[in-house]
Amino acid sequence: MTITYKIYDALRKCEIWRSRIFLLFLIFIFATTQGSSQTFHATKARYMRVMSNEWETICLPFNVDVRSDDDFTLYKFHSVDDDKAIFEPYPVGTIIHTGTPCLIHKEGTLHLSIVRDNTDVHPIETNDYRIGAWSMKGTYDKKTVNDNKSFYVSENYVCQKQNDSPLTIKPFCAWFECEDTQSTGSKMLQISIIENGTLNVHDITSDDTSNYEIYNVVGRRTQSLRKGVNIIVSDKGAKKIFIK
Repeated sequence: MTITYKIYDALRKCEIWRSRIFLLFLIFIFATTQGSSQTFHATKARYMRVMSNEWETICLPFNVDVRSDDDFTLYKFHSVDDDKAIFEPYPVGTIIHTGTPCLIHKEGTLHLSIVRDNTDVHPIETNDYRIGAWSMKGTYDKKTVNDNKSFYVSENYVCQKQNDSPLTIKPFCAWFECEDTQSTGSKMLQISIIENGTLNVHDITSDDTSNYEIYNVVGRRTQSLRKGVNIIVSDKGAKKIFIK
């Protein structure tokens, strides 16, 4: 059975296009089903997004093999240590299976394009990535999360959802959940990475946030991140963080 998908004009009219945050442009030519109506093989799959920051999350409905010439880096969730969320890069040659939530980093232009030929597509289910009390979850659809045990990526940080306002997860993105938020120790975890396969973790940013203070937009100090604009002040300077 042969299926041809050309999804372009419809996306131009949808919310994803208008928001200018995400563009999904999947072209499946001579795609054939393989044993299941939910999984099939595509000769070409393409995902495009205009990223807001260098660090974001991603969860794709097709397999992605890690290549040395990629202009982006995909990371798997490793652990949480005190005030750090630790990630490890996928080695070149790894096949990241469909539905796997990842952290993604891209320098320079933030126009992301991931194209893979002859790849398996499974657009229905996503896979949770569990580490102890923590899990990283992906979604293909726009999702609303109401639980305060949820965390999301904002710039160089993994931030806990605050207050009673719902957290909106955009399509083809991911978020985190912690079953034991009392043991987290911080509501703002700095993204850190493991290098060369060792446990030598370093911060990806020059900002030292091990000692910092949080202020609101009018300069009043707060004990935690709040909805809206937060100003993080450390001995390296000040930085604004926006909480949804």
